[in-house]
Amino acid sequence: MFIFQVHHYIKPDQVEAYREATLENARLTIQEEGVLRFDFFQDAKDPTHFSLFEVYRDIAARDKHLETAHFLKWKEVYLQTCERRGNGDEFNALFPTELNLSPHQKPDVPKRLNISSGAKWEDIVGYCRAVRVGNTVEVAGTAAVDEAGNIVGETPYEQTKFILQKIERALNQTGASMSHVIRTRTFVTDISKWEEVGRAHGEFFRDIKPVATMVEVNALIDKKLLVEIEVTARIV
Repeated sequence: MFIFQVHHYIKPDQVEAYREATLENARLTIQEEGVLRFDFFQDAKDPTHFSLFEVYRDIAARDKHLETAHFLKWKEVYLQTCERRGNGDEFNALFPTELNLSPHQKPDVPKRLNISSGAKWEDIVGYCRAVRVGNTVEVAGTAAVDEAGNIVGETPYEQTKFILQKIERALNQTGASMSHVIRTRTFVTDISKWEEVGRAHGEFFRDIKPVATMVEVNALIDKKLLVEIEVTARIV
């Protein structure tokens, strides 16, 4: 097995360009034969700091990846946006690791992609916005909070609509879409307002019709939050 880890410090005005290019590269990389894992993180305290953790079946798979069109396209963006590299990259951060796996087990190791939102709570609590393993995507419980930490919407309908838009973006970052969603779980603080939540849910899933659960909870993490939703998607 071959492992590669690197830290990149991006020019402040180029963060979004680098982030989008790396997410696109990650989506394509995990589809390559011989790529076992690709994690991409953004530092919650320093948004210009990103880290990549990649696992390959062997060094040949890594070398093959470096010749792909999507990697070369990403590299062009990287060279334009990166201000400096972390020590890991300077020392190449490549080291072989032998695992006690039988030959028939190795092809079954699932490919994994972690999607970070950059929220400070991800490192504190230990979670990420979405995880794709193989063709399955799980999106974490999502509330109506924007990137600046502001709560969006004052009604269950408004919050639900914003949440589902936020979930859609997370799914897209993993290579999935709303049409791949097979289950939704909705947590509300007032079940008597279920029709408002259901109306917004129907606007996104009327034709897709995933299995769905809605339950009332005593409270969410902020009293102004009325709805939280998590979803499971299967890319087929």
